[in-house]
Amino acid sequence: MPPQGPTQVDPPTQPSSAPAARPSPLPAPPPPGPRTAALSQPVRTAALRKPPAAAARAAEDGIIEVHARPAPMWRRAIALAVDSAAVLAVLALYLWIATAVAGKPKVTQLGGLDGWMARAHAYQPVLGPGLLLAVILGVAYGAAFGFLWNGRTLGRRLAGICLVDSSGLAPAPARAIVRAALGAVSLAIFFGGFFLALFDRRGQTLHDKLTRTFVVQRL
Repeated sequence: MPPQGPTQVDPPTQPSSAPAARPSPLPAPPPPGPRTAALSQPVRTAALRKPPAAAARAAEDGIIEVHARPAPMWRRAIALAVDSAAVLAVLALYLWIATAVAGKPKVTQLGGLDGWMARAHAYQPVLGPGLLLAVILGVAYGAAFGFLWNGRTLGRRLAGICLVDSSGLAPAPARAIVRAALGAVSLAIFFGGFFLALFDRRGQTLHDKLTRTFVVQRL
């Protein structure tokens, strides 16, 4: 047999001095912050304002989300009809009292368009102030309920919708008054400002866009 040489033994593998890769730790949860309003698309998500007294409580409770979506047109139509009826009821009461005090004017027996024109001329001393009263009542009604009743008028409350600004809360008094005044303008141009909501993806009317407000339904 041929002589066997010394068997070569491989040196033992030395462990690598590089530290083993560790899995990255999970991100720490964010600290409690201000409340946020998550308005469903297409309404933008924005941070809610909160009164100073509720700041400490909100920090302890953590993040609170309020979800809402643009109010459907049929709900807005119901709200507008109820609110208009409330204003017209007060206006009708004024006309009844004014007519009783001033005396019922004499109306001709003409028919058709001539008859309507004659009646309008006969009631002109009462209708002029009545029209001005209707505008004042409409603006005051929409503005007062806009910020005193959490953005809800009587009609909006019955329809389950409310008015909010870009923060998700009821608009401030100044914004509510300006919106109500511009709403009268939208009504005066043959409801043109209201029809804009039919083609807007966020359901905003002309006075909503000008004042950055939204009529929403909370989820």
